[in-house]
Amino acid sequence: MPLEPRGVRDRDHPGATGAGGAGGGVPARAGRHGGSARAPPRGARAHRGGAALDPVARGAAARDRAAVGRVGLRGRRARSPWLPSRQPARLPPARRRRVRLFVALNLPPPVREALWAATTPLRELELPVNWVRGDGIHLTLKFLGEVADEREPEVAGALGRAAAGARALPLVLGGFGAFPDFRRPRVVWAGIAPEPGLEILQHRVEQEFAPLGFSTEARPFRPHVTLGRARREARPRDFAGLESALAGLEFAETAVVSALDLMQSTLRSGGAVYNVRHSERLP
Repeated sequence: MPLEPRGVRDRDHPGATGAGGAGGGVPARAGRHGGSARAPPRGARAHRGGAALDPVARGAAARDRAAVGRVGLRGRRARSPWLPSRQPARLPPARRRRVRLFVALNLPPPVREALWAATTPLRELELPVNWVRGDGIHLTLKFLGEVADEREPEVAGALGRAAAGARALPLVLGGFGAFPDFRRPRVVWAGIAPEPGLEILQHRVEQEFAPLGFSTEARPFRPHVTLGRARREARPRDFAGLESALAGLEFAETAVVSALDLMQSTLRSGGAVYNVRHSERLP
């Protein structure tokens, strides 16, 4: 008997109607077993089984074939060769935390307080200088700069090797000055008298940190305690009274230092804040 597709009206082809309905068409071809069959609607395609499919049914069949093609024989989903392969999203590398580190000798609190009090007239001049806070006064032996946080164990190891065998140091503080000169200073400082044990310790610090990639200081070591740093916008005329003010200060103290410290410097709007990260005793 003749095969006829189920009647589906196509919105894009108003002339197509269901089986048995009126509408334009073409003469039917003879069926497989004789007789005649109604012609398929315009745009319809013959199905493999012999029945003609209208556009809507053809779209459904295409989707079925696509679904079958996406599933393997074992039920696994097969990747289409026309789709880009899916790669896992690459996250940006984690940013390493870096800290400003330096090696220093911290003065005993009574000596720091006495030095802070003695330099009060200097701070009252309102010079364009960022003064070091009283609790942050120290003697720097080596500035390390920005160091990755995970390197702290090896840095602490170098600090321990430098301090090995060293003894507590008596430091004599007295006298004031400025680097490089009084007319255009960058640093205002309090002096420290030469001490052989201090020079040996500073040299050992340089030796132990050089293998870790820290450059050796080429300038000669001039021990001093930094009191303040000139601001960038400062002009030479702003320091007209600096030399006479320093000459009028009186201070002489001996500080016994019993620890070699790894310090962290944190820059803030009110000035640098210093914290001890690691300490080695000097017995």
